[in-house]
Amino acid sequence: AIGYLSIGVFLLLNSLFLWVLDGSFNIVDAGFADLTLFFELAPWLLLLVVPALGMRSFSEEIKSGTVELLLTKPVDVMDLVIGKFLGVFFVGFLAVVPTLGYLYLLEYLTPDSSNLDYGMLIGGYIGLLLYLGMLSAICVFMSSISKQQTIAFLLSVVFGFCQFYLWEQLAKLTPSFTSYEWIASVGMISHYSSLNRGVILSGDVAYFIGGTFVFLIATRYRLVQIQAQ
Repeated sequence: AIGYLSIGVFLLLNSLFLWVLDGSFNIVDAGFADLTLFFELAPWLLLLVVPALGMRSFSEEIKSGTVELLLTKPVDVMDLVIGKFLGVFFVGFLAVVPTLGYLYLLEYLTPDSSNLDYGMLIGGYIGLLLYLGMLSAICVFMSSISKQQTIAFLLSVVFGFCQFYLWEQLAKLTPSFTSYEWIASVGMISHYSSLNRGVILSGDVAYFIGGTFVFLIATRYRLVQIQAQ
């Protein structure tokens, strides 16, 4: 039920902000035939949706005591972590897929003499899926360090917000451009923004993939600790 509700809330809020409600995210009012506003809005909505999906991954197992039984199964701990991660990621992916219908609306609203920038659209969706993957890994890890779903949810939201947005703001306080670049590169938003513009660089892709594996390995380490107790 949480999965269906999360998908519904994500799609409903996106559709309202992008096509119905007046505001800075309304595509029709903006007058530009692209999904830049969607790619700016979606990470903030996923920052609430994905923690709701991932908060029960391990916290419920730890609280009920079934995690010990789960760890005795003839399955490698890393395989267990990846399975939980893929479960969260796949439901998030199902929430993103219907937004491809926005392309049809753009085609309908765009004059015949204009063409959509599919390079930017492809880069935007790649960036969104990479962000979704790293955020899912963060949520699974946070779920492994708390017995309470609510605490796991809040930790995921706060840490995800900091990792996505806060590093960029801290970088703006630095006196030099070199230090700004270094600090900003720790956060997700600088890498995501580059992909959102249609610029697919190996460094940005490697950042998200590497970050995803870091949190998955950290989750495995946490489960090994539980197994040893």
